[in-house]
Amino acid sequence: MEIALVIGLLIVALILFASEKFSVDVVTIALLVILILSGILTPKEAFDGFSSDFMIILASLFVISAALSETGLLDKIGFQLIKLVKSKTLFVFYTMFVTGFFSAFMNNTTVTALVTGPVVGMCRKLSISPSKVLIPVAYASILGGTCTLIGTSTNVAVSGYMNIIGLEPLDFFEILWIGLILFATGLVFMVIFWKRILPDYKESSYTEEYNIKQYLSEIVITEASRLIDQPVFQSDLAKQGIRIIKIMRGTEEFMPDHLSRIHANDILLVECKVDDLIKIKESSGLEVLADTITDEEIQSAKVRLAEVLITPGSRLLDRTLREARFRQNFDLVVLAVHRLEETVSQKIGNVRLKIGDVLLVQGTEEIINANRNS
Repeated sequence: MEIALVIGLLIVALILFASEKFSVDVVTIALLVILILSGILTPKEAFDGFSSDFMIILASLFVISAALSETGLLDKIGFQLIKLVKSKTLFVFYTMFVTGFFSAFMNNTTVTALVTGPVVGMCRKLSISPSKVLIPVAYASILGGTCTLIGTSTNVAVSGYMNIIGLEPLDFFEILWIGLILFATGLVFMVIFWKRILPDYKESSYTEEYNIKQYLSEIVITEASRLIDQPVFQSDLAKQGIRIIKIMRGTEEFMPDHLSRIHANDILLVECKVDDLIKIKESSGLEVLADTITDEEIQSAKVRLAEVLITPGSRLLDRTLREARFRQNFDLVVLAVHRLEETVSQKIGNVRLKIGDVLLVQGTEEIINANRNS
């Protein structure tokens, strides 16, 4: 009976973990309470592990990893080091080396998450498929973690169990030489064969990847338009649910703010379906210039595109962009939200953000760099 109950609880736990309806800690504590109430575990057995060295070391690792992540220290170091490399093969080597080094002293998942952004950015600059570099990064993170006691939670768990059964626990660098051999072997193998054996997924443009072509259009404000001199965010277009993303006025291009007004002959980059624009075209004095927009038209010398990953602990988590006042607080325009295989390009202000969501944002290069660690 007890075996059946434990197996049943294990299956339920796996389902709840996969569904993500409840957080991992809530599910884990609930299972622990059920095991105590059913008599399978005594209270002492259930909570004995919380005072073990293994748990204290793991908790300390998470604190250190969170501190490095929040301050952006590791992100800045990794980005500065990686962007110095120009050769593609040397870039793969250098990325794996940096990732493996930090993984020896930090949580593997945290290190991988922190280097992913700079790596993808450099892949675009070097015209490399991100898949050819991110896979080596994942292996470097795993192999680097085998070099020290705290490199991976598995090492800490084994050391704790050895102590329990009366054996000497592992020293911090006791497995260093074995780990270095594994890491060096993996590094050399990947550097030699990365071009041949790794998949070469061609990266699509932002407009294709986020499926926003059908939602972006360019319109010109005619001399007879009633939109002239209207505040951008209170204009007739805004009342129709059409977002003005960029204004091109002569040779000047800029993102509108709460003080911006619409002038005659302005060219506006707007987000909506062309069908909706055509419906209000006559009444508002608009001319539709383009119904297919490329990355080059969304970006310019001053205005750039970037991707923002929602991570655990983000202040945007479980909030909508409207609630977070994203545009006002970060001076960035969100063009689309990508979640798993789904991309949301309209009514994104009402989307409640979750861990793993990727936002396609538009802003000046200075603003994007200033918000890099927000």
